[in-house]
Amino acid sequence: MLGVNSNLKIKDLIGHVNIAEDLDNETLSRIAIEVIRGYEVDEDSLYEWTSQNEDAMKVAKQVMDKKTFPWPDSANVKYPLIAQASLQFAARAYPELIKGSKVVQGKVTGADEGGLKKERADRISSHMSYQLIEEMSEWEEEFDKLLHALPVLGCIFRKTFYDPVLQRNRSDLCLPSDVIVNNDTTRDIDSCRRITHKISLYRNEVVERERTGTFLEGSVEKLDEETGEDKPHEFLEQHCWMDLDGDDYDEPYIVTVSQSNQRVCRIVARFDEDTVYMITEGLNKGMVERIEPIQYFTKFSFIPDFEGKFYDYGFGRLLYAINEAVNTTINELLDAGALANLQSGFVSKQFGRNKNDTIRLEAGEFKVLDLASHEMKDGILPMPAREPSSALFQLLGVLLEAGKELASSSELLAGQQNRSNVPATSTLALIEQGLKVFNAVFKRLYRSMTKEFRKIFRLNYLYLEEEKYFRVLDNVETISKEDYASDDLDVRPVADPNMSTDVQQLFRAEALLQTMELPGVDAWEVTHYYLKALKVPEEDLDIIHPPKKEEPEEAPPDPKMIEVQAKLEIEQQRLPLEMEKLQSEIALNLARAEDLKNQHVIEKYKSEMDLTAKILQIKSKSLEPGGNIFETEEPKEESYPPDLVNIAKEEMKQGNEPRDTGGMAIPPTNIGPAQAPGTEENRPAEPIRPPGDSGQDSF
Repeated sequence: MLGVNSNLKIKDLIGHVNIAEDLDNETLSRIAIEVIRGYEVDEDSLYEWTSQNEDAMKVAKQVMDKKTFPWPDSANVKYPLIAQASLQFAARAYPELIKGSKVVQGKVTGADEGGLKKERADRISSHMSYQLIEEMSEWEEEFDKLLHALPVLGCIFRKTFYDPVLQRNRSDLCLPSDVIVNNDTTRDIDSCRRITHKISLYRNEVVERERTGTFLEGSVEKLDEETGEDKPHEFLEQHCWMDLDGDDYDEPYIVTVSQSNQRVCRIVARFDEDTVYMITEGLNKGMVERIEPIQYFTKFSFIPDFEGKFYDYGFGRLLYAINEAVNTTINELLDAGALANLQSGFVSKQFGRNKNDTIRLEAGEFKVLDLASHEMKDGILPMPAREPSSALFQLLGVLLEAGKELASSSELLAGQQNRSNVPATSTLALIEQGLKVFNAVFKRLYRSMTKEFRKIFRLNYLYLEEEKYFRVLDNVETISKEDYASDDLDVRPVADPNMSTDVQQLFRAEALLQTMELPGVDAWEVTHYYLKALKVPEEDLDIIHPPKKEEPEEAPPDPKMIEVQAKLEIEQQRLPLEMEKLQSEIALNLARAEDLKNQHVIEKYKSEMDLTAKILQIKSKSLEPGGNIFETEEPKEESYPPDLVNIAKEEMKQGNEPRDTGGMAIPPTNIGPAQAPGTEENRPAEPIRPPGDSGQDSF
C-alpha cells in the first residue's frame, strides 16, 4: 500500500500500543489521505448492493411513504413477505444454535492417552460457554439481532477483540453498511487487502483512549472545534497493508483516522511473533518470508452471491420484486373496491344553483328536490367503476405462493396444515424437504460460529489470567491460561450443523431406542440422546440420567484355565469319533452273528452294544463343566475300568440315566465283600466268535 522510510524494525512494531507516536506529521498525513481514498473506492463498489438493500429494508420494516397516485391517501399496504421469512428463519435457528447455557464444546485432536485432553476440552467448553453467556453479556443479545437481520441483508459481520478498558473479550455486531470491503475484487475475508470499519465514538470515549495511550493526544480539541456539541464522531478503522519498516514488504496494520478532520489517531500492528515467519538460512537470512495477518472480523453469510462477489444475497434482494408486486396488487384491489363502493359521477346543473355545487348524502338520508322523477333520472350519470378484478386476485395468489416457496415459509413449516388425513411420515418428509434451504444456511452459520470461537480461544491464550475461577450453576470451576496454550484442541458450537425440527429429533431418538438391545450399541448414549431430544434442561439431565461410570478393565485370562479349556474341547471332539468307531465294530459283529443264525450271540452283542453306549455316556458326562477329567489317567483305547463297566450294567438293569462320575470310577453298590471287581462272576464274558475269527476286530 504505502511505503514509509523509517528506522523502525519489525520486532519493535509487535506489541506497540500506538505506532503513530513514532511517525512525523507529514507521514501521518500521507497515511490518512491513503486510508480515506481506499475507503471511498471500496464504498463506490458497493453502490448497487447498498441501494438494493436499503429499498428492501424499507419493505421489510414496512415503511409507508405518503402516496399521491392514483389519488392522495390511496391504499398503501405493505405485505410482510420479507419480514415473515426473516422471522421464521430466526425462530428456527435461534433455539438450535443457542441450547441452554452450553454453547461451546471442545474437540480433541490426536491421541488422548489417559483422557487428559478430554478433561482439558471439558474445562475449555465450560469456561468459553460461561464467557459468552455470562461475562460477554452483549453476545447473546446481538446474536439474536444477527439472526433477524441476516436473512434480509444477506451478510453480517462480528468483530472479535480484547477491550483493554473493560478488560475482557468482546464480539460486536457489525452491519454490512459499517464494514466496507471492495465488492469487485475481494473473494473472502481472510485474503482481503483492505477492510474499513466505520465506528462512532462520543467525546468521553475518545478521552478514554487518549488517556490510555490508545489515541494520539489532541484529537478531542480538534473535534470540539468543528462540532461544538457532544455528538458521536465518525472514525474509520482500516485493516490494511503498508510498509513501515522500509524492507520493501508490506505488513498488516490497523489505522484509525478521524473522518471529519482526516487525522491519524492510532496505528497498531495486526501481527505478532507467532504469525511472522523469517528466513533462517541463505543470502536472505533474517528477512521476512511471510506474515499471516490476525483477523478480527467473522463474516456470517446467508446465500452466496451468484457472481461470486464478496457481499451475499438475502431475502431482501431475492424477494424485493415479488414483495413490491404483491403490494401493488393488493393496493389496486383495495382502490378498485373503494371506487366500486363509493360511487361518483356527473349531475345536471338543474340539481344546484351553481355548476360547482355538489350533493352529498349521508347514510339513511333523503333529500327533497324540486324535479320530476324522469328529470332526476336523466340528470345523473354515474362514473363507470368495476368491481375488483378476479384476475388480479388470482395473480395475487400466484405471487404469494412464489414468494413463500422461495423463502421456504410454507404452511407446513409455519405450523399450519391445509390438508387432513395426511400420514405422519408424509408430513415429516414435506417438512424435511422444506428445510433443505435452511439447512444449507444453517451450516454456513455453524462454520462462521466456529471461526468466531477460535478467535476467542486465541484471545484467552493471550489475555486470560494465569488462573481464573468461574461459576457454572452451583459449581465453582477453574481454568488456567495453560489450557489454551496448546493447539491439540479445537472449539466448535454445541449445535448440530443439520437443522431439524423437534418432531424430527424425537423420531430419531425413538428409532434409536429400538437399537438398545443390539450388540455394540451403547445404551447409556442412546438414553442420553433421547432425553436431549425431549428438551430436558442441562441442569436436570445429570440428575435424571447420571454420568456413565467408567467400567474397570477386565483382568487377563488365567493361562492354566486356557490350557484346561483347550484339553476339554479336544476330549469332547474325540469322544464322538470313538463312539462312532465302537458302534461300527458292534454293527459288524451283529452282521456276523446274523450270518451264523445264532440268536444267543445276537442278544449278547446287543447287550454289549448297550453296555458300550452306557460307558460312553458316563464318560461324556464326566467331561461336562465341573467334571474333573484331568485328575485321572486317560483310559487306553478298547479298555475300560471294571468299575465303570459294573456301574453301567447296574444302571442298565435299573433303567436309569448314567450318573455323573466326575471322571472317576465309582465302586458299584451291588458288590459284596466276597465279590470283588473282576471276579469270574462279574467279569464280562468273552464274546462268541464265528469259526475262523481271530478276534482282532472286537472291542
